[in-house]
Amino acid sequence: MIAAVYVSLHFLCALSLFLFCYLQSKMKDAHYWKLAFFPIIIFTIVEGLRWGRETDWNLYFYTFNDFKYGMQDDFEPLFTLIWSIFAKSGLPYWSVISFSSFLFIVSTFYLFRPYKKYLPIAIPFFIFFSYVNAENLIRWYTGLSFLFFAVRCVLDGRKFMALIFFVCAVGCHYAMILLLLLYFLIQLRKPIMSFKAVVVVNMLLMIAFDPQILGNLAGIFDYLVLLSARFSGYTADAKGWLTGASQASSIERRLPIVAIVMTIPLFIFAKCGDGEARKKMDVAPLYNLFVVGLFVKSMSSGLELFIRFSYFFEPFYGYFCALTFEQLRKKKNVKNVIFLVICGIYFARKALGFCWPFEIDQCMYFVWNDQITPNSMIKFLKMR
Repeated sequence: MIAAVYVSLHFLCALSLFLFCYLQSKMKDAHYWKLAFFPIIIFTIVEGLRWGRETDWNLYFYTFNDFKYGMQDDFEPLFTLIWSIFAKSGLPYWSVISFSSFLFIVSTFYLFRPYKKYLPIAIPFFIFFSYVNAENLIRWYTGLSFLFFAVRCVLDGRKFMALIFFVCAVGCHYAMILLLLLYFLIQLRKPIMSFKAVVVVNMLLMIAFDPQILGNLAGIFDYLVLLSARFSGYTADAKGWLTGASQASSIERRLPIVAIVMTIPLFIFAKCGDGEARKKMDVAPLYNLFVVGLFVKSMSSGLELFIRFSYFFEPFYGYFCALTFEQLRKKKNVKNVIFLVICGIYFARKALGFCWPFEIDQCMYFVWNDQITPNSMIKFLKMR
């Protein structure tokens, strides 16, 4: 019964995304937010009312209780303000989680608003691609949500509003300030490199940033210890970063050849996107963000530093997934049909993963189920 409810609600959420995004693509802009209201509410309920979803949810449960009594002062100011308001108002923990889910889905619709014909593919793909990380990394995705608002404002030429949203993003997570560098990338109106160069650079990065290869460089830091004992702590951290040994065990690590094969659909997106970006100046900034996202993703095999930042670029995977489907359908030849099948399987796999149940019922609980303590939930999550 637990699994049936979980699958049904996630299927309903996926169906609402497809249906209402399709309707939005066919109707006038004036109806955009009216139609977006339904998938936004459904997503907020399904994701916001999960009980014990992923590790961070359970850890922040106790953080929320600390906020009630003013015991937390080591978080960013806006994050502290938002959580303090919810906590001190006597609202339950799931209310602030629901707000985070609401902010994420609203920022997604806001970012994609101008791309009506791509909505039925772009938004569902992005949600299916990112939902696991969005469920877990609560503070990070709160910051990213404000950043998506900022990106839309930059693309629309509203720089002052973009600055406000960017400050809000940094106010939720200080690491967001590093993404300010992407502002200059968005200003470029032509692709930063050719498609062939993108593929070559991407594969080289996959090989170069494999933790096993980086591990060969870790020995260099041992020599620093000979200079001074003060370096011992720093060298241990650096070696852990290079080898991935200090990262969470749940971080997925792949061999370079496996990573390259798994990236083939994204290469197809890049191929179609390259041609479109050279014809349309307004597509070039999105394509450049997509390309940089591929590079960052290629450098993130087991290295959390890059993994976190790679999540920012995932909306542009959705955009170019939709663009690719449209282009491949227009010119039907053997090569395009093969590409279409590959991309279709890739999309279907993400959609299936969104609705697929966990093997353990406790990992699919909602707030109306037995409320197992967060500490116990962490143990169940490790058993998956």
